[in-house]
Amino acid sequence: MIPKQPTYRDRLQPWHLIRHLPNCQRLTVARFARRRDAESYLNALRRLMPAVPRIQLCS
Repeated sequence: MIPKQPTYRDRLQPWHLIRHLPNCQRLTVARFARRRDAESYLNALRRLMPAVPRIQLCS
């Protein structure tokens, strides 16, 4: 895999919430500038959508 240079948007919002889908696909749910904001949003999503198997926090 070729490493890509982070874009300006990636540097502004380094924290991503990623939902894993079937067939090795993924969907970026939201982007955040601060980890605390991302964790709070992740906790809210887990409470509102408990049936969703995995949502991951990545930097």
